[in-house]
Amino acid sequence: MKYNNPINMNIFKLVNSLFGWPLEPDSKISDLPLNDKFYKALEDELFMNIRGNQYSVKAPRDCQTIKELVAELDYQYTKNYFQSENGTYNGLINVENFKGEKINDIEHKWQIRGKNLIDKIKKLQLKNPDLQILDLGCGYNLYKKHLKNVTGVDPYINGVDYLCRIEDFEPPQKYDIIICFGPMNWYTFDLQVKNMRKIKECLAENGVCYWSHVHNYYKVFQKDANRAHTWKAGDLEDAFRNNAFYFYDRQWKYNQYFNWTEEALETIADFCGLSTGKMQYDDCGCYRPPMWRLFCELKHKET
Repeated sequence: MKYNNPINMNIFKLVNSLFGWPLEPDSKISDLPLNDKFYKALEDELFMNIRGNQYSVKAPRDCQTIKELVAELDYQYTKNYFQSENGTYNGLINVENFKGEKINDIEHKWQIRGKNLIDKIKKLQLKNPDLQILDLGCGYNLYKKHLKNVTGVDPYINGVDYLCRIEDFEPPQKYDIIICFGPMNWYTFDLQVKNMRKIKECLAENGVCYWSHVHNYYKVFQKDANRAHTWKAGDLEDAFRNNAFYFYDRQWKYNQYFNWTEEALETIADFCGLSTGKMQYDDCGCYRPPMWRLFCELKHKET
């Protein structure tokens, strides 16, 4: 097992469904009548074919418990998601905005966290060339193309500086700037607390963390998320018809999402000793209605 993520309840429910009776996470595999038909059914259900690209999962036969089986399936499935064009913008695919204009780099994609943020940090680096930047959940490490002194951390994309989860990262130093765009959209409240504490641990005394995570499209997945920021274009039906994440991300239905709202961000940041400052809503510029993300500048709380 590569990472000790919280148990993915969506995949756990799938295992229970295919088995036919309720199981416990600690159920011993040796005590269960599991056969090749069961494992093949898991692999078939978790197999993805997205725009002609195939992403397969191999169900291990040597796990000791159901929890271990779910963890391995979750690792493979999530890695497939992040290595696909859906999971993280890799700069290698053709993307157009709603006007039909080509978007070929991260600096062209976001209003706040794209070119505007890159230019802002470049100005800071002109004043302080030794400014150290940490990109948590860096994906394909795209900010390293534009900025100096960037250290990238990611659990799924090979070639980054540190191949690990946020909570497992052992910082060799403090960082003046932390970029954290998207890696905290998964699993449980408990894990978000651990991740936020790691941000605080890595952040220099007078540093700032630019933090941004998916916000509004969870209104599509979770209609009861009534405390989320409301759509700025159209209504929920409009979102169902037009939001790209509904058409593509919904196919990855075994991801366990975490629903970020303003309240969740304020609660977790404050609990971990960080202040959020002004909250903004960043538009990625590719979809209509806009696919908004919460954006804020996290800093150490004043004592």
